[in-house]
Amino acid sequence: MHASAGRASQQGRSCARLQVERELPETAAMLRLSGLEMTDCMSEITGLGSDLSAGLRSTANIATMTEAGVRQGVQGVQVRAMHLQQSGRVVGIPDGCYLCKPALSEVLG
Repeated sequence: MHASAGRASQQGRSCARLQVERELPETAAMLRLSGLEMTDCMSEITGLGSDLSAGLRSTANIATMTEAGVRQGVQGVQVRAMHLQQSGRVVGIPDGCYLCKPALSEVLG
């Protein structure tokens, strides 16, 4: 009986080895494919991050240029108001000019 138990054990190991030898190449191929897919995914994420950074830089530049334009416009209004005041003309501030009011109030006192 001891010999038959040894043979059964030997056959079990052989069967397990054959099973592993059959499944190992397929499993390794799946792992390689998964690795390639993960690499592609990371590459796309990196590209999206770069696109997002460029978009944020562009938006910041537009905001800076807009602010500079508004400031320049307000300065122009201030200069025009001073000239009008110095010439003795009356300067009226329209009710809807929220950006101009503080600047003109400062110039006109």
